[in-house]
Amino acid sequence: MANYFFHISGDQGLDLDEFGIDLPDLEAVCDEAAMTIAGFARDAAMTGGTLPGRAFEICDDEGTHLLTIPFLSGGSKRFSQPAMRSE
Repeated sequence: MANYFFHISGDQGLDLDEFGIDLPDLEAVCDEAAMTIAGFARDAAMTGGTLPGRAFEICDDEGTHLLTIPFLSGGSKRFSQPAMRSE
């Protein structure tokens, strides 16, 4: 297992992941990123908020950049509650 850091890049710079997470390989890193991004999007949709950044910048223990995983191609997006339909 290796320790991977999921730094979040956005308009305000880089929000550093200070702890990282132990995962077996880069495939597991991508799976973890996908689940986390889905959670961010779900939370933003429920609150009408925005995603916390534009991408994960994945680094290893030595600080070597391994991957960039974007949240959305257009950057952070504000979500709104769906309109209630009255019938």
